Amino acid sequence: MAEFNNRETVTFGGEQIELVASNGACVIYAEQFANSDEVSGRLKQDIIDLYDTHAKIHGYNPEDGERIDGAPSRMVDYEDVPSIVGIVWAMARAAGSTKLGYAKFHERFMDGASSYQECDRLFESLVFGLAQRAFFRDLDGQADAE
Repeated sequence: MAEFNNRETVTFGGEQIELVASNGACVIYAEQFANSDEVSGRLKQDIIDLYDTHAKIHGYNPEDGERIDGAPSRMVDYEDVPSIVGIVWAMARAAGSTKLGYAKFHERFMDGASSYQECDRLFESLVFGLAQRAFFRDLDGQADAE
């Protein structure tokens, strides 16, 4: 059986930070965004929403997450930034790699050395990598979550 890995180091705002996809990250996210107009406040649901609204319409096969030949290379829209930054922040807080509150973390991202290419890589890493391995994995003897 493969070893379970719910951690990943990513580049965010020009810095390397560790993320952990865990129940703790879900709680941190829910506490911060429970009354948000921009996101649902449910980390797993917002990851699914990112996948549904972008992966399918921006050139990824929803069955296997593989790029479709000739599909556009850009995926992330400006409207996605709060959700992506919020997910990264909650997972970074859960991992202990940031002590910043969400507002400061978001500000650092918006004013920092990050770019939309970085956001694209984060999107792919979160949706098709870390979240899939941790939250939507195939458990021994059980079918994939759909």
